[in-house]
Amino acid sequence: MDRYSIIYGTNQAGAFGYLANSTELNAFLRRIGSTNNIVTVDHVFQFMAGFTKQSQYAKEGKGNAPLSVRYAPLYLHKLSTMPPNIEPFNVITINGLEHRDSKDGKDTRETIYSHAVILSRELLLQRDEGGLCYLDQIFGTHLTNWTELRDFRNGRFEIPLDEAPSPVVPLQLPRDEKIVLQVAEALYSGKCVVLRLDGDTNFNDRSMSLLTQIYSLIQPRLAAEVGFATYVDVPEIKKLQEQTSIRLFLVPAECQLDGLPSNYVVIDSANPAEKSPENQNLTQALQKWYNLSWDRRSE
Repeated sequence: MDRYSIIYGTNQAGAFGYLANSTELNAFLRRIGSTNNIVTVDHVFQFMAGFTKQSQYAKEGKGNAPLSVRYAPLYLHKLSTMPPNIEPFNVITINGLEHRDSKDGKDTRETIYSHAVILSRELLLQRDEGGLCYLDQIFGTHLTNWTELRDFRNGRFEIPLDEAPSPVVPLQLPRDEKIVLQVAEALYSGKCVVLRLDGDTNFNDRSMSLLTQIYSLIQPRLAAEVGFATYVDVPEIKKLQEQTSIRLFLVPAECQLDGLPSNYVVIDSANPAEKSPENQNLTQALQKWYNLSWDRRSE
């Protein structure tokens, strides 16, 4: 399975760097046309890593602190510094803050970490030999939290670098039907969407639930092309939209959207507005598709 991990963060001495990677990652990158794997991986983190702490961020709950999960295809052959024949690949990154106590225990330093999972395009466009599909490859990925990263560095936890993703079955929640259909229609229409989550839920759980429902309505080829990012602010939204194919952004309830381009579709999950269909045929097709079970849709 062409699915490989690399983790970036602080080592035991507190210096930033690469902490671990899949043993076969370098061979895969060379196979798709990379001539300098260090530069290739640097570009992965340049485009897909990052974390901005927002106003209501808190580390309570240990592993439940918000994560910025990002997913997109990367077309590095378009960069003048990269080989023109390097093949596209897809990336999922799990980005967060690690809370490191000082040696005297009197204060806490926050440092960014990023766990990147690199996927071949084939994994998203067809089922693998184990029957896993694009939804499993994206949303069956383990979301590494900061306590796991700390324990991994200290030898007390094994991050599954080469583990296959978990099978995923999207739960179609009646309260989310309007949201899911509106977002899917906007993505099929080529629009950028900001989905603001309700504030009384766990951000990570709620965002992954909504994303799984949304992407279950999207055909694998579109899912391979259209990325998403969670827990981002407006400057990050603008940067990611300009530099990647990320078109769906999930933000916390308190996120201020001042400065967001006026052509973005903004949906509040707590109170999605009624909208007249812009494309009646597309709306009807998505509704029929939504009414089918995931087993039928995934056949």
